Amino acid sequence: MFKIPTPYLVNPLLELLYSPIVSAIGNAAKVVYLSRLLENGINEIRHYTPDDIGMLASQALQLPMPTKLNKLKKTHPEGFFYLNEIQRMG
Repeated sequence: MFKIPTPYLVNPLLELLYSPIVSAIGNAAKVVYLSRLLENGINEIRHYTPDDIGMLASQALQLPMPTKLNKLKKTHPEGFFYLNEIQRMG
C-alpha cells in the first residue's frame, strides 16, 4: 500500500488556516492606519503599491509594536507597509 508522506498533507492544511489570519492582520493594520490618520487630523493617505516592496526590505518594526509582526514583510507586505506607516507616525 502506498502511503503519502505527512508533510504533503499537513502543509496545505496549515496554509488554508494560516492565510486568513495573515489577511486579517493586514486588514487590521489598514484600519489602525486610517484611525491614526483621523485621530491626528492628517488628510493625506499613503497607499500601498507593489513598488513599495523595495523600500520595505530595509524597514523593521520596533518596540512597542510586537516585533513578530516583522514576518508580515514576507507573507503580507501590504499589511507590513501600513504597520510601518503607523510606526512612522509615532
